Amino acid sequence: LPAGSTYNIDVECKSNNDWPPTKQTLKVQVIKNQPPVISNYKSDTVTIDASRTAQYAIIYNVTYTDPENDAVAFTMTQSPNLNHFIIGYGDGYVRTKIDMRSATVGSYTLTISASDPVNTVSGFVLTVIVNNRNQIPDFNNLPATVTVPETAIKDYVIFTLVPVDLDRYVPQEPYCVTTNLADMKKFTFDMPNGQIRVAYNNALDRETKITYTIMCSWSDGFLTSDPTEILTVNVDDVNEAPVWSSTNYYCNINEGIAGGPSCSLRATCKDPENDRITVTVATTNNQNL
Repeated sequence: LPAGSTYNIDVECKSNNDWPPTKQTLKVQVIKNQPPVISNYKSDTVTIDASRTAQYAIIYNVTYTDPENDAVAFTMTQSPNLNHFIIGYGDGYVRTKIDMRSATVGSYTLTISASDPVNTVSGFVLTVIVNNRNQIPDFNNLPATVTVPETAIKDYVIFTLVPVDLDRYVPQEPYCVTTNLADMKKFTFDMPNGQIRVAYNNALDRETKITYTIMCSWSDGFLTSDPTEILTVNVDDVNEAPVWSSTNYYCNINEGIAGGPSCSLRATCKDPENDRITVTVATTNNQNL
């Protein structure tokens, strides 16, 4: 029925013995449905303590009235759009969707609408101020670059991490990984002590690889440190002695004049740095070679 319309309805009432019937006119006037009324419209502010506001905690109640006592439904948008808050569709309670110790934003703007079956009231702005926010864990000494001799032996300490968190909630150990997973076996990560060590002797051969990149992070149970803070490990060249293909060589040679009989030892010698090699032969019991 269109709002503002008026209808006259004639009603007759009679019994079997009464005549004429009693008549009465019923006047029906159609009035417009009134929208819900939100208290504190158009805006309000609430302040919460991040350290004490758990997931699904109620932080605000959108109070309202509806002239016809219609059922009212609520919807909400938020900025920044991090999906950190929800609103009860039928009750208007604003709740946190996360434990606020995971929040990194100091202020949110929630825009709320209330609708009955006919009308919608939009544009109610709730500002949420977040105090006492959790501090993101960090490493005091990353990013960093260190140089390690290629002769470093097993358990040689390459680096000691210094993690820092002013408000640690759930103590956790750091976690480190090489950017090339194949290099993981070359390092030992002693996280209880925050140390990165050489895993075994001759693990860091400069002639094989010069630089390693290690990413480290850690969490307080809610926030995680910046994963781009890396440790760069440069392998320092150490001049290593030439290496023979064997420790002993044997050769049988027949008697003969000088420059005559000969035999091949089939010996090879390699220098790790590919430097030039000078080979000399020293004898112990026969000076005629």
